Amino acid sequence: MGKKVVVSFIGRAQDRGAAGDAGRSGYSAATYRFDRDERIRTTLFGWALWQYLGRKGLHPDKWLILGTAGSGWDALLDAFWDRHPSDEAFSEVAPWFDRIKPRVLGGTVSPGDLSAAPAGLADVLGVKALRLELIGDCREREEQYELMNVLMRHTGQDDEIILDITHSYRHLPVLASFMLMPLQWLRNARVTGIYYGAFDMRTGDGLVPVVDLSLSGHYAQTSAACAAYRLTGDYRSLAALYPRAQPEIERASFLEEINQMAKAQGPAGQARKNLESETSPDPLRNAVKEELRDAFAWSQTPGGLERRLFKKVEDLVARGERLRPILLLCELVMVHIAMVHCGCRDWTAYNERMRDRVKDQLDKLNPADRRAWERLRDARNALAHMTVSGNADARQALNDEQSFNAFAAASMALVKRVMDDEIQELRPGT
Repeated sequence: MGKKVVVSFIGRAQDRGAAGDAGRSGYSAATYRFDRDERIRTTLFGWALWQYLGRKGLHPDKWLILGTAGSGWDALLDAFWDRHPSDEAFSEVAPWFDRIKPRVLGGTVSPGDLSAAPAGLADVLGVKALRLELIGDCREREEQYELMNVLMRHTGQDDEIILDITHSYRHLPVLASFMLMPLQWLRNARVTGIYYGAFDMRTGDGLVPVVDLSLSGHYAQTSAACAAYRLTGDYRSLAALYPRAQPEIERASFLEEINQMAKAQGPAGQARKNLESETSPDPLRNAVKEELRDAFAWSQTPGGLERRLFKKVEDLVARGERLRPILLLCELVMVHIAMVHCGCRDWTAYNERMRDRVKDQLDKLNPADRRAWERLRDARNALAHMTVSGNADARQALNDEQSFNAFAAASMALVKRVMDDEIQELRPGT
């Protein structure tokens, strides 16, 4: 099970507040308004965010704070005092704050300074794991790689990342946001929240609004789901976007993946219908919904099953797949002839006896088309069973990539002619 990790940046030590408007560290304090009733006053937004998440029952497990050698690390003093520490606790952390403060002012904070932070600091804050990491300003590629290294070091499998982008150079949160995206693929780590304490948008009463940018994380996840759909052709990755249609989408996906297309027709049709009732103000979600409805249209149109199978073949070939297109092409020929020439109107009748009747029809093919069909059939068997075909044409087709591509294109053309009833020997009534 993953952890909830708050990632904060801490800005440079230049924001010293006026008397009466500063914390014990000397930095300007602000009252952050998270929602209608939630207000938290502090000099360090990440600390306000940590408390807010806890009050909402989203208790984070780790607080990772990133900053440069000149960042205001001593602003943690204000968070520390917010917890009303005992004299004993203060005596444990005071030497560290005394050590860090002049180095903050001089811009000389080192990794050793940060690693020396006493355990009592996290204990008083109520933070299970407090991690302070020194980064560069990331103007150079090497420092950008180091930022990625830090993020990867502190992000585990299935983690949820809540990103605080308030205090820092503006480019650092942009870098971090994009750097965290591939971890969704690598470790199933997702950015579930992005928050910005908008000091420059403070209202007349002095309250600083907190802007919830978590929609950005949602779009990153939607992007990944769309990519998975494009790369695999499997729409299961999109199902969670549409709760009303999710069970039918997942059922249809399962049946298609095991090549039970007739059984998939019902769930696909129901999914298409249920998608109609999915309404959202999100234009991306609506656009994806329409694409899904188009993908399921085969289930409600005459001849849709065959067209769906052929479209799957085209998509598989476009993605560079080799095995599945040939398997499907072979079955598509059998299905079409069974339906059109052998009277198979009910899928329960599509059995071995029906397939024998289909083979009788294929025996009627002219020599050139029969040779092309036998090459497709025998190549299919060799691929499915990992054998060496006894058919010389099939062996040649599987000999190298160029030969295979030519064979696949010719096989698609043959199947298209079968579906369009362009082969004289297979026309209805012959």
